[in-house]
Amino acid sequence: MKNFILKKIFLFVIIAGLSAFAYAAAPSAGDLDNIKFVPENPGANTTVSAQLISYTFDANRATIAWIIKGKVEGTGKNFSFTTGDIGSETILTVSVITADEKTLSKTFTFRAVEADLLWETSTYAPPQYKGKTLASPQSEIKVTAIPHGMKISDTKLIYEWKLNDKNIPASSGAGKNSLKFYMPETGAETVAVTVSMPDEKTKESATTTMPALTAGG
Repeated sequence: MKNFILKKIFLFVIIAGLSAFAYAAAPSAGDLDNIKFVPENPGANTTVSAQLISYTFDANRATIAWIIKGKVEGTGKNFSFTTGDIGSETILTVSVITADEKTLSKTFTFRAVEADLLWETSTYAPPQYKGKTLASPQSEIKVTAIPHGMKISDTKLIYEWKLNDKNIPASSGAGKNSLKFYMPETGAETVAVTVSMPDEKTKESATTTMPALTAGG
């Protein structure tokens, strides 16, 4: 009797374990989060390639449709499209019917945004000089990010600054659209910024490099 009970318990554990595994592996809309977009944050009029990667269903045997503006623009695991002008939105829906006829769907929104970097320096220039003053050793530089197409106030955008690939937390955050620093004695400085919406779903990056004039001119 004892052996019989142990066998029943052991059998129940095996069945329960298999059921849990089957449940965990069942495809869901969340599985479509594994779609790879290149680039991840495209700007305006940019070609984007998409690849569906699945770990819970066989993508090779599934029926996959890529839909824009209610029209099927492509089928299969791979797809490409082009974003619109600055400020426009491309709404892409991925619809999947798996081999066992489960239906999955997910929608992605791509906002065509861009960012420019403008810089100015405190370097002295004589009144008759008509050009832009250039960076010189130890001169103060101010770099300002100008986003395009974000459609919300600049004060609500998140700015993440880097100087020579190093994060600058003190100068980053909501509404912090400029960065100040001093040029070194020699060499160039590379400034990068990532501008994003508060929901982090829309972002754009820009980079500029400023070579310094030598002390001798």
